[in-house]
Amino acid sequence: GANVGIPFNIIVVNRADGPCLMINPKIIRSYGKDIESTSNCGSITLDEPIVIVRKEFIDISYFTIDGNQVFENKVSRREAGLTIQHEVDHNLGILITDRAKIN
Repeated sequence: GANVGIPFNIIVVNRADGPCLMINPKIIRSYGKDIESTSNCGSITLDEPIVIVRKEFIDISYFTIDGNQVFENKVSRREAGLTIQHEVDHNLGILITDRAKIN
Protein backbone atom coordinates (compact mmCIF):
# COMPACT_ATOMS: atom_id res chain seq x y z
CA GLY A 1 0.00 0.00 0.00
CA ALA A 2 0.89 3.66 -0.16
CA ASN A 3 1.83 3.80 3.54
CA VAL A 4 4.25 0.88 3.61
CA GLY A 5 5.91 0.63 7.03
CA ILE A 6 3.44 3.01 8.68
CA PRO A 7 0.91 1.35 11.01
CA PHE A 8 -1.86 3.71 9.89
CA ASN A 9 -3.65 4.51 6.65
CA ILE A 10 -3.16 8.23 6.10
CA ILE A 11 -4.44 10.44 3.29
CA VAL A 12 -4.55 14.18 2.76
CA VAL A 13 -7.11 15.69 0.42
CA ASN A 14 -7.67 19.27 -0.66
CA ARG A 15 -11.17 20.36 0.20
CA ALA A 16 -13.01 23.63 -0.21
CA ASP A 17 -11.98 24.73 3.30
CA GLY A 18 -8.35 23.59 2.91
CA PRO A 19 -6.31 20.42 3.29
CA CYS A 20 -7.82 17.63 5.35
CA LEU A 21 -5.66 14.94 6.95
CA MET A 22 -7.54 11.69 7.48
CA ILE A 23 -6.14 8.85 9.58
CA ASN A 24 -7.57 5.37 8.95
CA PRO A 25 -10.33 6.62 6.66
CA LYS A 26 -13.11 4.15 5.94
CA ILE A 27 -15.79 4.47 3.33
CA ILE A 28 -18.89 3.32 5.15
CA ARG A 29 -21.19 3.57 2.15
CA SER A 30 -21.00 4.71 -1.47
CA TYR A 31 -24.22 5.52 -3.27
CA GLY A 32 -25.99 7.71 -5.78
CA LYS A 33 -25.38 7.90 -9.50
CA ASP A 34 -22.37 6.35 -11.14
CA ILE A 35 -19.96 9.18 -11.99
CA GLU A 36 -17.60 8.75 -14.92
CA SER A 37 -14.42 10.80 -14.94
CA THR A 38 -11.04 10.64 -16.58
CA SER A 39 -8.19 10.12 -14.21
CA ASN A 40 -4.53 9.27 -14.03
CA CYS A 41 -2.38 8.23 -11.12
CA GLY A 42 1.17 9.08 -10.08
CA SER A 43 1.70 5.58 -8.69
CA ILE A 44 1.53 3.84 -12.04
CA THR A 45 2.56 5.01 -15.49
CA LEU A 46 -0.34 5.35 -17.90
CA ASP A 47 0.10 6.79 -21.37
CA GLU A 48 -3.24 8.57 -21.11
CA PRO A 49 -5.87 9.14 -18.44
CA ILE A 50 -8.50 6.40 -18.27
CA VAL A 51 -12.23 6.57 -17.67
CA ILE A 52 -13.19 5.38 -14.20
CA VAL A 53 -16.55 4.97 -12.50
CA ARG A 54 -17.19 5.92 -8.90
CA LYS A 55 -20.31 6.67 -6.91
CA GLU A 56 -21.66 10.20 -6.56
CA PHE A 57 -21.65 10.25 -2.73
CA ILE A 58 -19.83 8.56 0.12
CA ASP A 59 -20.25 8.37 3.88
CA ILE A 60 -16.87 8.20 5.60
CA SER A 61 -15.29 7.95 9.01
CA TYR A 62 -11.73 8.85 9.96
CA PHE A 63 -9.60 10.12 12.81
CA THR A 64 -8.01 13.56 13.03
CA ILE A 65 -4.43 14.19 14.14
CA ASP A 66 -5.90 14.96 17.61
CA GLY A 67 -7.44 11.48 17.80
CA ASN A 68 -11.02 12.63 17.31
CA GLN A 69 -13.25 10.39 15.23
CA VAL A 70 -15.19 12.14 12.49
CA PHE A 71 -18.22 10.85 10.60
CA GLU A 72 -19.25 12.62 7.43
CA ASN A 73 -22.37 11.87 5.43
CA LYS A 74 -23.01 12.51 1.76
CA VAL A 75 -19.55 13.73 0.76
CA SER A 76 -19.85 14.61 -2.92
CA ARG A 77 -17.38 14.84 -5.77
CA ARG A 78 -17.32 18.62 -5.25
CA GLU A 79 -16.17 18.03 -1.67
CA ALA A 80 -13.28 15.77 -2.81
CA GLY A 81 -15.36 12.60 -2.66
CA LEU A 82 -13.75 11.16 -5.80
CA THR A 83 -10.25 11.90 -4.50
CA ILE A 84 -11.06 10.33 -1.13
CA GLN A 85 -12.28 7.19 -2.90
CA HIS A 86 -9.08 7.08 -4.99
CA GLU A 87 -6.76 7.52 -1.99
CA VAL A 88 -8.63 5.01 0.20
CA ASP A 89 -8.33 2.55 -2.70
CA HIS A 90 -4.53 3.08 -2.65
CA ASN A 91 -4.38 2.12 1.01
CA LEU A 92 -6.38 -1.02 0.27
CA GLY A 93 -4.10 -2.01 -2.63
CA ILE A 94 -6.70 -1.22 -5.31
CA LEU A 95 -5.25 0.41 -8.43
CA ILE A 96 -6.96 2.95 -10.63
CA THR A 97 -6.91 0.37 -13.44
CA ASP A 98 -9.09 -1.86 -11.23
CA ARG A 99 -11.77 0.87 -11.42
CA ALA A 100 -11.48 1.41 -15.19
CA LYS A 101 -14.70 1.50 -17.13
CA ILE A 102 -14.92 -1.51 -19.38
CA ASN A 103 -16.66 -0.85 -22.68
